[in-house]
Amino acid sequence: MDFQVNYGALDAAAADINTGAANLQNCLDDLEQTLNQLRSSWEGQTQEAYDVAQRRWNEGLEGLKDVLRRTSSAVDSARSNYQTTDQSNAARF
Repeated sequence: MDFQVNYGALDAAAADINTGAANLQNCLDDLEQTLNQLRSSWEGQTQEAYDVAQRRWNEGLEGLKDVLRRTSSAVDSARSNYQTTDQSNAARF
């Protein structure tokens, strides 16, 4: 059974995850700016209900960003571990 690892592809995958997370954050920042302009015109229960929903949204978003960070880190760690093992095995010859 052959097993091959493409280190460049793993590096690119980790970078793509980070880039995607940054792009997502930029889009969400733009959306939040627009929503804050709308929010300023709301009063009372409408504003309070939005604030509750926004807090829930932010909590979920933080969870998503954490998953993306951990995934990128895991991919990078896997690449590092594969490469270290490959170098160690090559040194045995």
